Amino acid sequence: MPKNTTRGTLILSSLTFMLSASDCALEQDGSSAMDAVDAEAAALSLSTTTGYWTGWMNRDNPGGAGDYEIDFPNPCGGSVPGNVIVQTTGGAPYQNTREFVHADPTRGGWCVNAEQPDGICNYDYRVKFYCDPRGSWTSWMNRDTPGGNGDYEIGFPNPCNGMIPMNAVVETTGGTRLEYTGESVYVDPSQGGWCLNAEQPDGICNDYRVKFYCAGGGAWTDWMDKDDPSGAGDYETGFPSVCSGAAPTNVNAQTTGGIPYQNTGEFVHADPSPNLGAWCVNSEQSDGSCNYDYRVKFYCP
Repeated sequence: MPKNTTRGTLILSSLTFMLSASDCALEQDGSSAMDAVDAEAAALSLSTTTGYWTGWMNRDNPGGAGDYEIDFPNPCGGSVPGNVIVQTTGGAPYQNTREFVHADPTRGGWCVNAEQPDGICNYDYRVKFYCDPRGSWTSWMNRDTPGGNGDYEIGFPNPCNGMIPMNAVVETTGGTRLEYTGESVYVDPSQGGWCLNAEQPDGICNDYRVKFYCAGGGAWTDWMDKDDPSGAGDYETGFPSVCSGAAPTNVNAQTTGGIPYQNTGEFVHADPSPNLGAWCVNSEQSDGSCNYDYRVKFYCP
């Protein structure tokens, strides 16, 4: 059920959650070289002084070991990507496919056949990156161990030297990606990441580390809530002018009570692409209903 809503104003605080990490060693199947790079990417000026999204890139097919849309040479023309969007070549966000797909803001996205319930990646994927010549990732930071209540990699004073973090990556100190740990971990670019021992199957967290992406300027909007979980579901999408004409570079979704969408136990989609946001479909839930009302906010460059 739609709600009356107005476009949020830019603020200097944020709560976001990004379940992606980096530096995981992969063996690419080598079945193909870069087959296609969207013409839009080639047309982008690499000397730009503002952030931009590349065009869609697709260098592999789901044969061999899987579909590896990773390690594109210099997708940002010398700067390091700050975010990534992964979808099928037909335009479906990877979360809609029900396949186990990895997304890494610095490398891209990949689907491993052996990790799928039916033993195969059934979709051909493509990626695009957010590039900002002014942006960069911090070094890894680790200030806590998983004793007491958990591991709290938060409270880093001014990690971006006055700028607002746009993205954050959390992994174990051994370099294991979050999706392989089996643990419930929170990530917030304004604070860091944290893991609560009481929420883990074995009662103890791994030791984690965090790094931030510091963009060359920008801010998070206020929270926006335009729909309720009735009818087909809760669709927090369709904010065409949320960044005053610019394309959002990140999105965060949580319940109106402040629970990150990844921790609700529901299947929720999140995509910073223009005019999207986050959505929960009743028919995709195990009990046939989205039990939370969600809200979103966007990072505007």
